Amino acid sequence: MSAKETMPLKLAFGGKTAQLQHLCSAITDCHHSTPNWLDSGHIVVRSENIKRGKISLQKVSYTDGATFQERIARSVPEAGDLIVTREAPMGEVGMIPDGVQCCLGQRLVLVKPDSSKINRHYLLYAMQSEFVQKQIGASDETGSTVSNLRIPALKELLIPLLDRAEEIGAILSALDAKIDLNNRINAELEALAKTIYDYWFVQFDFPDAHGRPYKTSGGAMVWNDTLKREIPAGWEARQLANLVRISTSSINPSDTPEKLFRHLSIPGFDATGSFLVEPGSAIGSNKFMVMARDLLVSKLNPWANRVIADTDHVDMICSTEFVVWRCGSSVQQAYLNAVATHPRFITYCTRSASGTSNSHRRVNPQVMMRYQVPYHEDVAERFGHLVAPMLALRTRNANENTELTQLRDWLLPLLMNGQVRVS
Repeated sequence: MSAKETMPLKLAFGGKTAQLQHLCSAITDCHHSTPNWLDSGHIVVRSENIKRGKISLQKVSYTDGATFQERIARSVPEAGDLIVTREAPMGEVGMIPDGVQCCLGQRLVLVKPDSSKINRHYLLYAMQSEFVQKQIGASDETGSTVSNLRIPALKELLIPLLDRAEEIGAILSALDAKIDLNNRINAELEALAKTIYDYWFVQFDFPDAHGRPYKTSGGAMVWNDTLKREIPAGWEARQLANLVRISTSSINPSDTPEKLFRHLSIPGFDATGSFLVEPGSAIGSNKFMVMARDLLVSKLNPWANRVIADTDHVDMICSTEFVVWRCGSSVQQAYLNAVATHPRFITYCTRSASGTSNSHRRVNPQVMMRYQVPYHEDVAERFGHLVAPMLALRTRNANENTELTQLRDWLLPLLMNGQVRVS
């Protein structure tokens, strides 16, 4: 990196810095070859696993033992090490979690912080700061459409050195730890709700009048021609259209350009998992109006299963790529949320989707509402009463995570620029 590029950045910070290579025991490039991919085995961290300061292993890739050993021969990835992306995009960074043994895929760099020189958590956040990210952006000299972070430039990155760096790292990592805890709680609640739905409405082992599992305890089953399967006596096949109505009430936000809307768009939801607060002037087309207890189900690429129950907000609107299910109560919303997130419904919508591009296929809302479910009003209501508090807690946790993320992202530049100090 040239002096011309680094000087303005250094002055913008105005404090003490050190090159990354002087704060680490090793900075090791990955192997420039494709691993032997398997369905299970040793974990391979890839670029797509690293985003917003975290390494996500929800969609993980695997390789065999021999390939794994080859890829860790230069330097063994350990918990607390950082992994930095070199391309697509460059400069994303995450920390290897405790208990994870992994190797690196392509276009990644392993960074081992020297604990005698810098706190690993502090370095993680310093690498995400605007001061460092601007250096990364200015370092690309390839001239190609795909930016590339070169190893020499990575080593020469100037890292801001602040007093009480360990406390700064602890504060920011505590916020992330709470976000992770909320995510784990929500994952468990979601799994529990899906398990209950499967027991009650797929296996038909809902509690009978004596609290026993209905089918397992010998409850009467009858053949249903519509569903092509046996269902409990007294149940029926119901279309979604008979259980909930679609709302198409719309608004043009540009009619009130100064008004702030809570806007749910597909790109925004995919990026943040929530809505964006935007003025009407920034929203260029008609949007659906959203009311409390609505359930929003995306018709675009239904296999992505974008279902949103967090709709109890003033001035909320959503993209017309969503179908607005107008639920009458939180109990009904909880039941329908379980239906909309069940694999059978997702498969039905996916098979019914049409479009000229495989990446932009849509399911017609009227086709969506022709989906048939085995239904009994009393059992559905009991399920809703049981699961609604779980859904409400998941929503509260998700909203808290949004606030914690905003707080973390607000604190990060202030701490790194020395505008806020830890006392």
